[in-house]
Amino acid sequence: MSDLDIATALIVKCVFSMPLRGLQRTHNFVVKLTQLLLSCPHYSCINKQAKTINVMFKTKNKEAIQYLVIHST
Repeated sequence: MSDLDIATALIVKCVFSMPLRGLQRTHNFVVKLTQLLLSCPHYSCINKQAKTINVMFKTKNKEAIQYLVIHST
């Protein structure tokens, strides 16, 4: 996985407050849903590579996310 892939996964992990195993399952689901030929790495691989990447982002809202839309184009 590239650094961008890891950074994106970590942002999704932080936004939805999910563990790495849940992140892996979510990624697998999105890949199946979009019918892309991508592979999802094991959560331990994400964890190892995440130690080398510094991800910083600001959240505007501390409330629970009510809607999630994923557009495949």
